[in-house]
Amino acid sequence: MRVRHLILLTIFFNCALAAPEQKEVPKEGTLFRYKGKVGDSKRTRSQYVLRMASELRGLPEPRTGKIEFTADGIYLHRILSVDPDGTLEIETVKEKGTATLTIDDQKKEQPDRPFKRVIRMTNRGKVLEEKIEGRPKAEEEESFGPIEWLEKLSEKTVENIAFPDKPIKVGDRWEEQITVTLTRRLKVPVLLKSVLKEFRTVDKRRVGVIETIVDAPFQTEDSRDGATMNLQARFTGTFTLLFDPEEGDEWEAQDDTRLVMEMVIDIPGKGSISQTHRVIARSRMTRLE
Repeated sequence: MRVRHLILLTIFFNCALAAPEQKEVPKEGTLFRYKGKVGDSKRTRSQYVLRMASELRGLPEPRTGKIEFTADGIYLHRILSVDPDGTLEIETVKEKGTATLTIDDQKKEQPDRPFKRVIRMTNRGKVLEEKIEGRPKAEEEESFGPIEWLEKLSEKTVENIAFPDKPIKVGDRWEEQITVTLTRRLKVPVLLKSVLKEFRTVDKRRVGVIETIVDAPFQTEDSRDGATMNLQARFTGTFTLLFDPEEGDEWEAQDDTRLVMEMVIDIPGKGSISQTHRVIARSRMTRLE
């Protein structure tokens, strides 16, 4: 069952070392599909770290700031239903977790908030619907915040990483084009480029290693009361999934993402103010037996 990006700030990956023994890979390729029956459950551990550095220029004195957020949690996943075409309904509940927020070297423990998510997902891995308890839905938010933008771009990328219709072999590549709506005026085209890199043996399981790369530059302009705003940004990421095609489920995952954005505001008679944000994040997920 799919567990990546339950919420961006709660996912984690722990790369396992591959054993030297490898099972023979079928010459005709391997079909990757999520599988399971009603009542199947498992636990995962998630860990996430995000760092942002910001700089504001154009004032009498430039200002800088930095933020670090970390999260670590245990999640229970359970299949609620399986349609005849293989579509799965999966419930995810956080059992326990910890989080910290550090702003300019001031570190604070964050409350362990409840989290529950139910998704409907094709057996190829594309998320069709979701219901989330414990946070506002990203689609309903209007924000210029770089952290919120990175979260949404990353989540929508993972939700649309889907396996091909046919069996695949090592080296096979495929693409998916999506559009992520950040604000009513700003819609970002994102091209997902995926490849089956290799097969490994991990804990006596033959898992395929699928890597997805994204590189999405975007910009927007606006004007109000004579002032003009120009924003240039770029979202990049590498999403790695270790998937057991025999069991039909994820084994491990790692996502590394980055967002760089610069906003320049020109005010008539007062000059320009510019603000730069650099955000990097790493999420890791591993199965617990």
